[in-house]
Amino acid sequence: MDADKTVTAMFSKIQRTLTINATNGSVATNPNSTNGTYDDGTDVVLTATPAAGYQFDGWSGDATGTTNPLTITMDADKTVTAMFSKIQRTLTINATNGTVTTNPNPINGTYDDGTDVTLTATPAAGYQFDGWSGDATGTTNPLTITMDVDKTVTAMFSKIQRTLTINATNGSVATNPNSTNGTYDDGTDVVLTATPAAGYQFDGWSGDATGTTNPLTITMDADKIVTAMFSKIQRTLTINATNGTVTTNPNPTNGTYDDGVDVTLTATPAAGYQFDGWSGDATGTTNPLTITMDADKTVTAMFKLIPPQVTLTINATNGSVTTNPNPMNGTYDKGTTVELTATPDAGYEFDHWIIPEAGIVTANPINFPMNADSNITAVFSAVTASVVDEEFSNDVKLYPNPTTNLVHLDLKTGYEIKSIVVYNLLGKKVREGKETTINLSGLVNGLYMFKITDVEGRVASRKIIKK
Repeated sequence: MDADKTVTAMFSKIQRTLTINATNGSVATNPNSTNGTYDDGTDVVLTATPAAGYQFDGWSGDATGTTNPLTITMDADKTVTAMFSKIQRTLTINATNGTVTTNPNPINGTYDDGTDVTLTATPAAGYQFDGWSGDATGTTNPLTITMDVDKTVTAMFSKIQRTLTINATNGSVATNPNSTNGTYDDGTDVVLTATPAAGYQFDGWSGDATGTTNPLTITMDADKIVTAMFSKIQRTLTINATNGTVTTNPNPTNGTYDDGVDVTLTATPAAGYQFDGWSGDATGTTNPLTITMDADKTVTAMFKLIPPQVTLTINATNGSVTTNPNPMNGTYDKGTTVELTATPDAGYEFDHWIIPEAGIVTANPINFPMNADSNITAVFSAVTASVVDEEFSNDVKLYPNPTTNLVHLDLKTGYEIKSIVVYNLLGKKVREGKETTINLSGLVNGLYMFKITDVEGRVASRKIIKK
């Protein structure tokens, strides 16, 4: 001590150094350091901020945990590292009736934030890709998305729709099942049933179906066009004709007719023959005859030899005679039996037939065999109107019967004769007068009809045989 001395001991805060490491982010300090150091014991707040696309994972070194911000006390030099890592994004994909592939694939189920991922949708067999929904939209395929958040993407698939176009003329085609809105799900089996229109037949399928199977099952694995082919049913007409010919109008085409065609058949007999009618698929005697070809048909034209012709002459006064059958061109085939029916005029009644071959016949009607030319007379007489006429008839007597020439009238008193008329078998008047003795001389032997009328109009009839 060589002099008075004042000595000052100088003390200072211990300075603590804080070293901060941060990659893919930063760390702010509060307060900030002075000249790179902190007074010992200073509390420093560390705030970690990740870079874009990164996340704060925690502290290491002289700090631990994930608290952020974090307060540390600078009671020693310290080194603190803020740990950052890429944000991980989860991609959830939904796909029914198809699949979705990703490129790149996720690692441990996640992607680094910002990763571009290409999605490729592949439909299952029979399905089609319709588009994206969720965190992706539109129909672009493949589609690239950026994983900047967790994302859920749905790939939408639907059954491929197939269109079935059916063509049918002169018929129809039924489908089972029927289409929905004009289409079928891909792979659907559809039964086609072809039904021809009336007069047509099913010939087969063309287009996307072939063959003649009906009903036919097709699988809708593509859009398809199917045509059902129909044609007119062809009908065969077989004609038989012996001793004559048959012409057709119209004539067949290649031996057949379209179903439903009307064909006129005209039978022409050979010389010496006559048309006798149709048999088989045609009947009757109409000629020409029209038939409808609604089925295969066989028709036979029947011809027969023309028989000898005989003539029937009918005489009728005060009445008429009908014949069954009627003569053809005024004649009958020899051997034909004809029914004769006598019908009297008003005030008359049928009396008898005069038939040269049989004499007097009173039946009506009669069946007469035409074995030769014949002349038949229908005899009608006035109708007896009252009991008085019957008494008059009962009071008239002619004798002798038979006679050779003379016929005498014996009549009770009280009657005055107006006329006596004599008819032969042909109905012809051969005598007329009012004398009570009638002379038949000069007349051929045979049967004669006497008609006696008095002045009061009463009538009596008698038959006399001259021999």
